[in-house]
This record gives sequence, structure tokens and C-alpha cells, in this order.
Amino acid sequence: ICTDIDIVILNLIAILSHNFTFTISSLKRNYIPTNGSETSYHLTGKAVDISGSNPINGNTLNYTDYNTETQKFINEASSLLGSTCQIGLPNNLYVMSTKKISNCNVFTDIGTGAHIHFAVGGY
Repeated sequence: ICTDIDIVILNLIAILSHNFTFTISSLKRNYIPTNGSETSYHLTGKAVDISGSNPINGNTLNYTDYNTETQKFINEASSLLGSTCQIGLPNNLYVMSTKKISNCNVFTDIGTGAHIHFAVGGY
């Protein structure tokens, strides 16, 4: 049993993988940047970034595209997260659609390329 990763995040990955193919990254970061400013939930195993495989904001999408299959993925993920969560999305089209159905803190997150960020915990 992995005790360093939040069970909600592990559950999210497992359930989503039944219907979608995707790549995960930053499941648990174990470094602090040299400027010491990292306060991400990735450091505590409470966040994951998902990308890579179509239609999950993958090869054919850029920051201005909108894909209904990607939105279905986001919607399913948001239903699996608690009310104190974060969802970072590739562009504002996804943000606006997701805010309508989610109690999470939903925001645009394009810092390291197209990906979807999910985190649990207070914010």
C-alpha cells in the first residue's frame, strides 16, 4: 500500500482508467525548487497531472481547442473529487464549462504544457 499518495487521488486514477487512456505525471514530487516557492499539493501526494493520450487534451489539442470527450473526462473526474479540490484546465473554455458542474476551485493551468491538474485538500 502506498501511503504517500492520497487515497482519493489513487481512486480517481483507477476509476478514470476504466473508460479513458491517459498519462499521469507529478503524482508525488519530492523536490523543492531552488527558489523555495513550491507550495503545490504535488509535494504531499495530493495532486496529479493528466495528459498525453487523446482525447484527454492530448496530441491534437492546443490551448484554444475544446473537445467534448475531454469535457466528459473532466466531468467524471470532478464527480469523484470532494468539495475541497482543485481542477486546473488547459483553457478558459473548459474552465467555464467545468465551473457549472463542480464545487472545486477550477482554474486555467498551462504552466508546463497542456495537461489537466487534479488535487484534493483545502485551498
